[in-house]
Amino acid sequence: MIDFNRETAEELGEKSELFRQIWKSQKWWQHIIDAITDYLFVIDNNFRILRTNKAFAGLFGKEPPDIIMKPYYELFGLVEPHEWCVSPKNNGVSCPGSVERTINEAVYLISCFPISYDQHDAMVYVMKDITETRRLKDQIYHLDKLSSLGTLTSGVAHEINNPLTGIIGYTEMLLMGDRDETTRKYLTNVYDSAIRCKKIVENMLTFSRGSAFQ
Repeated sequence: MIDFNRETAEELGEKSELFRQIWKSQKWWQHIIDAITDYLFVIDNNFRILRTNKAFAGLFGKEPPDIIMKPYYELFGLVEPHEWCVSPKNNGVSCPGSVERTINEAVYLISCFPISYDQHDAMVYVMKDITETRRLKDQIYHLDKLSSLGTLTSGVAHEINNPLTGIIGYTEMLLMGDRDETTRKYLTNVYDSAIRCKKIVENMLTFSRGSAFQ
């Protein structure tokens, strides 16, 4: 006779081991997702969160189980999805792809990827905080503009310096001669103005060369 109780026990043992392996596999993948520091979440056709990582939930001071099956946009205090968010039912509009958006004074690179599993469509979103990267990029761009300005300043300063030298030289020669008081006053004004311009040009050259500024 077949020992049905023994056979049933063996089947239950195999199923228990299978469930244990599945559970371990799920936990493993969840640990992998939670290890990602970028903000990751998966939505369904109604923009409800199917899965997320700790980083995204922590952005709102919550744990992943607290926000599952909730419309993602409500976490941002909105009544409808962002313009960049596409649900799985119309993912052909702009996904997969990436956009840069400013949300709550932070700049994010937002990427989306459509997926399908067990006849269910979903959309994976990854939000990467690039605020610091954008700040450094803008700073480098600003420094590059300053460098270009320095080159331009040097050229302009040299072009101005040549006629200034002539003005100062000829004015000094005129002041050496016999002049009436009014003419001497006018020439002195021209000379003083030219000297002041010369000092400005020297400061411009100091700036363009990166020398110690006095």
